[in-house]
Amino acid sequence: MAQISKFNSSQVMIAGEFEAYHYCEPYSKTLDFHTHEFLECFLFLGGDVTYYIEDRVYPLIPGDLLVIPPGRMHRPVLSCEEAPYDRMVLWLNLSYVQTLCKKSESFSKLSALSARGIHRIHLPESSFSFCKALFERMTDDSFAQAADAVITLFLEEAAHYTETAEQPLPVADSLMAQVLRYIDAHYTEPLTLDTLCAQFFVSKFHLLRQFKQYTNATVHDYILTKRISFARQCIREGMTASDACMQAGFNEYSSFYKSFTQKTGMTPAVFKRHCTQET
Repeated sequence: MAQISKFNSSQVMIAGEFEAYHYCEPYSKTLDFHTHEFLECFLFLGGDVTYYIEDRVYPLIPGDLLVIPPGRMHRPVLSCEEAPYDRMVLWLNLSYVQTLCKKSESFSKLSALSARGIHRIHLPESSFSFCKALFERMTDDSFAQAADAVITLFLEEAAHYTETAEQPLPVADSLMAQVLRYIDAHYTEPLTLDTLCAQFFVSKFHLLRQFKQYTNATVHDYILTKRISFARQCIREGMTASDACMQAGFNEYSSFYKSFTQKTGMTPAVFKRHCTQET
């Protein structure tokens, strides 16, 4: 069963095969990196925004569509206090995406693009208007009756433009690109600030300053966010909370429990019950 709403501040998909939202928010200086265990399709409508997806940088213009796979850390940086941050988002449960893939090859094209580190597609005016209309349909209360058809139509429209998608701008500081990629490859292992400094031959002060400037987070919190996101994915796939704790790189269940509750707003047991209700 789908859950449709105009706003979801938790950034956690609670139940359902998909959720669709229209956000229009005022300027904010601090919007943190976060990650999901579901697929996010993000249609940019307006504002002065640069979007960061781990080590990739995307200055956005209206008509840009971002496809963000599970586990990718991302955040917007807003530059203009007068321009509201306006976008539509579609969240898709991975099991639901697999169902859609059997009906259409469009998602495979979008997935292949993301696998190459390209997450942005720019839609020409006619397709932008069409996809915006589809998003408006998704946020309508009666959308659930036509969900498969509308979402498939949206994915097929977006897939037409995968061949013209451009490579994103690289992170200006090559050190940050290397650090973020290293974290992505090793966050389920014992990983500390000391480990990173030794790996890249850099002082703690320099790494902390550069990391905070780029991510608006500490190294510890960034790694913690990725671990909790991975644990959510494991629990959603049927793993017990204690096993998910170990798989995500935590040494003690008590610290996992505390971090999970702080990051998601619910205990692992409550989250697992919600996941069970989805099926």
